[in-house]
Amino acid sequence: MKTLRTKIPVLFALAFASMAFYSHAHAQDIFRVTTQEIVAFQQLQGQPQWQQSMLNRIAGAQWVFSSDDQTFLFNAPNVRTDLFPIRGKFQVNNGEIFFQGESQSQTGYTGIAMARIQGRIYQQGTQTYLSMSYVTTFGTAAVIYNQNFSSGSTSAYNFTVSLRDL
Repeated sequence: MKTLRTKIPVLFALAFASMAFYSHAHAQDIFRVTTQEIVAFQQLQGQPQWQQSMLNRIAGAQWVFSSDDQTFLFNAPNVRTDLFPIRGKFQVNNGEIFFQGESQSQTGYTGIAMARIQGRIYQQGTQTYLSMSYVTTFGTAAVIYNQNFSSGSTSAYNFTVSLRDL
């Protein structure tokens, strides 16, 4: 079984591969990682009491990258099942993996929930790190008897984690 350290160069090579035989031979390579340790965490927007819940999500987060079609999937514990897992695309540039994805869901007749992530995976010495921004937004609006009503909330975080194989 390949280790995280050997999977990343293979994933980079697959993303750059232009030779059909190389891509075909490794078309099913999957790169699965999870949080080893939270290195940095910053709440940019949202209620302070939401921080611990987010830290718990980050600690249990999982990322799955498919070299076949350069897509990824992000999931975490205790998230809305109508928004997660988030799917997106990734690309490799200068030895780093850059990814972004989003999801949205209608809530009721007048509401919408959205989640957006973007980040990068990189090597520093022998350790692999992932830095990511994570934003969720919920809003609803209605007009009842010619009276406008609306409400919404947003939470936004930046974090960096060290990664380990899943």
